[in-house]
Amino acid sequence: RDRYADLYDFAPVGYLTLDLRGLILEVNLTGTELLGESRSALLKTPFHRFIDPNQRPAFHLFCRQLVQTRARQSCELKLARKDGSPFYARLEGVAGSYAAGSPTQYRLSLSDITRHKQSEEEITKLNKALADHAAAMEAANRELDAFSYSIAHDLKVPLGRIERLAEIVMEDFGATLTAEGNDCLRRVVDSSARLEKMVENLLGFARLGRKSPAKRATELNPLVEEVLDQLKPETEGRNIRWEVGPLPEVDCDPNLMKVVFTNLLSNAIKYTRTREHAVIQVGEGDRRGRRVIFVRDNGVGFDMKQADRLFGVFQRLHAMDEFEGTGVGLATVQRIIHKHGGRVWGEAEPDKGASFYFTFGCSQTDRTERYAESAGKRPDLRAQLFPRAGAT
Repeated sequence: RDRYADLYDFAPVGYLTLDLRGLILEVNLTGTELLGESRSALLKTPFHRFIDPNQRPAFHLFCRQLVQTRARQSCELKLARKDGSPFYARLEGVAGSYAAGSPTQYRLSLSDITRHKQSEEEITKLNKALADHAAAMEAANRELDAFSYSIAHDLKVPLGRIERLAEIVMEDFGATLTAEGNDCLRRVVDSSARLEKMVENLLGFARLGRKSPAKRATELNPLVEEVLDQLKPETEGRNIRWEVGPLPEVDCDPNLMKVVFTNLLSNAIKYTRTREHAVIQVGEGDRRGRRVIFVRDNGVGFDMKQADRLFGVFQRLHAMDEFEGTGVGLATVQRIIHKHGGRVWGEAEPDKGASFYFTFGCSQTDRTERYAESAGKRPDLRAQLFPRAGAT
């Protein structure tokens, strides 16, 4: 035994032997350092003196289990050294030194797990803060949806009246107005129509926030064919090669999924308008180790430096005089995909086309990335509906 005394004393964990009353019979040097007492002072000292009073019942249960099971047991306790400084410890123990068939001692190992516990507590705090922040964001988004719906609904009727009144003035009094006057009225009509379309899209976007997907097993290929048929008027006179590959059956809301494909395919049609030979692909593939659905085109693309603006409400990467639009389509796509538990993102190069990918259901990585995508994407309605003087 003496040959191993140094290994016992300087082991990386504390070793203690207690009698059945909990008095310390033996302790190694590591144990004395952990408890902050000399070996001589610790001998015959009740071990529970170092245990947080609130956790002493847990220690007594631990000791009873050692005797009853006669098997190795473990527990985690909050202890305090002689100077009162607290630390967390993990106890591993067995009952031993039997007499008349019953154990007479507890042999324990004592490990300082304070850093581990502090990390656990920090993670718990961070998770709570994240949950609180997510709940606050959810509440803010609900309020924003309600506000968006309210303001869009209230603006829709007067905007229609403005447009109609301007048209009446042009029809009845256009001949008596100057060219500049007629031009101003045309601007009023065009701006009213554009803003009315924006308001209509905003209403649709706000309604999505109130609606849960009615999911069912859905074959995506027939759904895409139906969307393409509806988009035929947008492709008249165009030379577009469609490449639609095999798509899976997924659990989704088919009506909402039509909205997703309508927006993505309509964008692909629009942004390939400058191409003599446009190519638009729809398919399933592997991206970043995940199965994804994609819509890809060889259109004008975009700069990835602006990718964080893609899915923001009223955000546009191209000038209105180049490509028409309200800036709500991709935001709608993202909201629908998020409601299906998935993620959507775009990749592109200027003048080399764009690819949009989305998933159904998501991993922890997807959830983290999705949270980052959604942060800060609230529309600035004041800027859109009441632009600064001189803004266009």
